[in-house]
Amino acid sequence: MRSLLSGRGRGSGGALRPGEVLAALLALLGCFGTGGFPPPLSGERPGAEGERAARALYERGVDAVGDRRYEAAYVAFDSVVSLYPGSNTSTVSLRERGLAAYRLGRHARAVEDLRRLLDEAPGYETTDTAIVLASAYQRSRDPEAALRTLARRLSERDASAQGARIVAEAAVRDLAPGSASLLAETFPERPFLLSLYARAADETRLEDPARAAAFTRIAERLGGRGAATRPAREPRDKPAAGGGKAIGAILPRTGRLAGVAQDIEDGIRLALEEIEASGGPAFRLDVLPEGGVAAAQSVAELAGRGVDVVIGPLESEAAVNAAGAALNRGVLLVTPTATDSTLLRSGAGVVAPNAAGGEAGEAMGLFAARNLRLLRVAILGSDDERGRVDARAFRRAFEAEGGRVVQERFFSRGATNFGAALRLSRREGAQALFLPTRSADQVLTVLSQIEYYSGGSFRLLGTEVWRDAGFLQRAGGFAEGAWFVDTFSPDPAVTRHWDFRNAYFRRYGRSLASNFPAWGYDAAMLALRHLPRRSGRPDDERPGRAATSGGRAATESATETTYVGAGATYRIRGATVSKVPVISRIASGSPVLEGLGGRAR
Repeated sequence: MRSLLSGRGRGSGGALRPGEVLAALLALLGCFGTGGFPPPLSGERPGAEGERAARALYERGVDAVGDRRYEAAYVAFDSVVSLYPGSNTSTVSLRERGLAAYRLGRHARAVEDLRRLLDEAPGYETTDTAIVLASAYQRSRDPEAALRTLARRLSERDASAQGARIVAEAAVRDLAPGSASLLAETFPERPFLLSLYARAADETRLEDPARAAAFTRIAERLGGRGAATRPAREPRDKPAAGGGKAIGAILPRTGRLAGVAQDIEDGIRLALEEIEASGGPAFRLDVLPEGGVAAAQSVAELAGRGVDVVIGPLESEAAVNAAGAALNRGVLLVTPTATDSTLLRSGAGVVAPNAAGGEAGEAMGLFAARNLRLLRVAILGSDDERGRVDARAFRRAFEAEGGRVVQERFFSRGATNFGAALRLSRREGAQALFLPTRSADQVLTVLSQIEYYSGGSFRLLGTEVWRDAGFLQRAGGFAEGAWFVDTFSPDPAVTRHWDFRNAYFRRYGRSLASNFPAWGYDAAMLALRHLPRRSGRPDDERPGRAATSGGRAATESATETTYVGAGATYRIRGATVSKVPVISRIASGSPVLEGLGGRAR
């Protein structure tokens, strides 16, 4: 068992506001593992009665975290650490007290507890604890200590993972060039620092040339000559060089999605360059800011410039606002990241391949019945739109094939005790658990409690979080043999990932760090090569006809075409686009492709 902090916040730039980074970090906080509690803080054992009292306090703290009563949790964990330092639960309570302090905004206490934990319990939750410790430093307005913690405590792989990267990028935004230079001298062999400084130089080149120049010099001194002097990104307020017809993009300039937006834009520009290089028409890209209702105004402005294709916005709220304006003005809107299912009902001029349509749940339900030949499955999902949509689609598909869903329960992100649901699943004879959630933390909690509460094991069925390398590393043997559904695989049968990766490196001089550039690339290719415009057909393609670049030839049937893109395979029905689900299995700690769309290979 373990506790789970949760929270969701939004903010931009500068000092982090409560909850801004926490939601991303807590998806990376691991389980206690399979080997029991770590060694106690003190060698003086409290005796059997003291152990029972310490355990009761610890469980009280866990329950309080589950109820989001963080003050009560802090008091309970503090009692264990103070009164029973030699108990089995003392070290884990020290960690939980630090996390509760972090959640309560007591960053000095969080720093003290988490530093002590790393010093006195080396190897125990080192990666996750170091990331939260770095965030506590950052929120205490000590960005140098935050980066020093990440550089000293984490491997290069862990320092480059999502949670650490979010903290590091926030720290660099507040870091003085003098401190950056000192860190570069102290940790000269850390490429993740190089990439942060090079990115800081890129992002501030227009707003603060002096700061950009300072970070460029530091990056070059770190040995990042190539990264620091790679081709500069085009200014986002100006179209790319060249004439031709414009397409639009609505992307955030600041805030938590600013980095994602730049990745999306990089992919779009790569697609436009490939189209022109292959003999297609020349397009220029006009980028306007995203932001709630402002997105609709951006659509109107782009339409006034003669634009009839817009990529974005990224946020669901902004995309929904932009959709109505796009329909009214005859603009084809393709949002590569928005998830709100209402976008699927907006009309033929709005394309949202990432929206929650239930395709993943349906594919897993069919695969569970037809290929795994399961008869009874329990569903434990996250209480959000995608979790419920996928659960409903799984049930419908699975029961249509003769299976039975014996239990369907949904949990908030703060849930930490799945005991009742696991016991009921065992009593009802469930052979497998389907876990439709994007929260790595929630899945890890379930995995850590299965044997304790159910006295056995289940076949595990999951969604996209199971592809994450950090999640698989923490899950260890628990994940082996599990099946999951998402929409990506580097396998050539599913995507042109490796071709795109190579093209991206040639264009930008850096390795592909995420799939977001591929999503931007695919959005542009779909809009310009494979979808009818509101005003007619694409300039040089009919739906189903092979594109001269930008993806494998689309195959055509009477009602459907497919486009094998850089980030997914897309199913196209008229102007409706969805990503084809991919079924994979965890073997030897890594995903192995098993089938597409609910069918085995």
